[in-house]
Amino acid sequence: MNTQPVLTREELATVSSLYKNYREDIFRFLRSKVYDSELAEDLTQAVYLNVIRAVSSGRYKQKRDKAWLTKIAMNE
Repeated sequence: MNTQPVLTREELATVSSLYKNYREDIFRFLRSKVYDSELAEDLTQAVYLNVIRAVSSGRYKQKRDKAWLTKIAMNE
């Protein structure tokens, strides 16, 4: 059974933009919390998997992107 979200072109563009614009900030935030670059990288990937799920389900609301991403990162 395939549980992977399927993204429209618009959704893919949104996720790509969020990744390009905030990936380093989220990684640095997580690294400052866990003091381990490899773990921070894994957690950053987990954040963006959650982003993909949120965008594909319609839960993403284009407001305060960095704050939203940081909140997701804090919950990892």
